[in-house]
Amino acid sequence: MRTLDPSTPDAWRDIGPARAAAPVANRLDDAPGPARQQAASRIGRTRDVVRRLAAATLPGMLIAPVAPALAADAAVLYGVLDVGVSLERSSDQATVIGLASGTQSGSRWGVRGGQDLGQGLRANYQLEGGVAVGTGRAAQGGRLFGRLAWAGLSAPLGELRLGRQASPASNALYAFDAFSASYLNAGAQTALLPFATHRVDNMAIVTTPAGTAWQASAGYSHSARNNAGDAPGSRVWSTALGYDAKPWAMVVTAERVHWGAASTQAAGMRASGANQAPLGLAAAVRWTGDRVTAYGAAAWTRHGALVPESPSPGQFAYFADSAVLGLMLGADWAVGPGRLMTSWQASLPRDGGSLQRRDATRTQHVVSLGYNLPLSKRTAVYGAAAQFLGSWTDKDWRATQMAVGVRHRF
Repeated sequence: MRTLDPSTPDAWRDIGPARAAAPVANRLDDAPGPARQQAASRIGRTRDVVRRLAAATLPGMLIAPVAPALAADAAVLYGVLDVGVSLERSSDQATVIGLASGTQSGSRWGVRGGQDLGQGLRANYQLEGGVAVGTGRAAQGGRLFGRLAWAGLSAPLGELRLGRQASPASNALYAFDAFSASYLNAGAQTALLPFATHRVDNMAIVTTPAGTAWQASAGYSHSARNNAGDAPGSRVWSTALGYDAKPWAMVVTAERVHWGAASTQAAGMRASGANQAPLGLAAAVRWTGDRVTAYGAAAWTRHGALVPESPSPGQFAYFADSAVLGLMLGADWAVGPGRLMTSWQASLPRDGGSLQRRDATRTQHVVSLGYNLPLSKRTAVYGAAAQFLGSWTDKDWRATQMAVGVRHRF
């Protein structure tokens, strides 16, 4: 039989299974004085470490699963304030200098968010209203959320959005212009009419999943215009197919509008000859290098502008039984801390229909130059100028637009 030396701490390692199973307190009571003191000290230190670890880790263990969910489902308030000074003059208009809101980006505020529903399904929403910075009034005809107001669902197979939103065609095209279809008439929407942002009421849009080289989108609205004084019944369908695998990207779009018989747009069409359904087709390509991005696009528009509320200078919004070909070449490149933008556009009315009857078949050119200088991640200053050479009715007509401003995002 082995003899234990009670003065040695290691002696208590071999006290046997029966003693090992006994409560710790009993074993300490049976232990000699020095060993009992050392064991009690070790137990006390162990308990202190456990308490500290629990205090440090348990709150995080409880909160960690909740925090990402709360962050993912939280509504995000955002906005853009863009304001500056513009100068406009033309052969038939004296020079006008004034405050300009939304030259580079339309001033706006909005709320967006969603909720993870599990198994890849997610609910999404976005509300966005335009603001005229100079007056503080709501843009888009005074609507509270005139830019966007939609809700929908997304899944691994794609996304569905319902409500007021930009048409798939115009939403896809702006990324193929050095001026992002903005900067007053420096943007490609001046000569290539399908580039104009087309905000449509009551539109359903289906889009294939993001994150792949190919992406398609299609939308339809049975009641596209609901401004004050507009009659219901106008219908819009719009499609876009894009490919993006750097350095190359391309897109083709098609959009058609059927104006309701009692709408103001139908009245404008009838005044030009007949209530036809405007059709816009466009194709664009983009090449992105280390410091330079180049753009090229062509658009064909039949019967009238898809967004006739804002016709381009020197043009007509409605042209039943006529067509207009638009061409654009542009580029932007890094110059110093900012980016220099430039483009050339041409608008070529085709013979026939109402444009021939109006003697509006002359080519119009637009040459533009701009510079955008970021001051921080959220603030930038910019300057842009566009020169018009000719109008559809007068080859000697001239017009100039210039603007400088500041844009802040929050």
